[in-house]
Amino acid sequence: MAQYKKSVNIWELSRPERKALQVGQWITAGNSGCKFSRGIWCGQTNSGSDVAVWLGNIKSLRGAARQAHIRTLITYANDRK
Repeated sequence: MAQYKKSVNIWELSRPERKALQVGQWITAGNSGCKFSRGIWCGQTNSGSDVAVWLGNIKSLRGAARQAHIRTLITYANDRK
C-alpha cells in the first residue's frame, strides 16, 4: 500500500507522477507559504485532468457539506477511468 508523503508541490511533478499520487494526499501548487495554495489530491481523470480540493475554495463549508464536496470531487476524478 502506498504511503502518504509530506505535502507535495504538484507543479514540480510530471503527469505520470501526479497520476501515481494517493487520493487524499496533501498538495501545494507553487509557493507552500501561501495558505490558499494548499489542497487535497482527488485524482486524475482518464483524459488527464487533475482534480484537487483547494482549501481556499471550501473554507466556507462546514461539517457534512465539506465532506460531501470532497467526496464528490474524488468520485468525479475516479469514475472517469
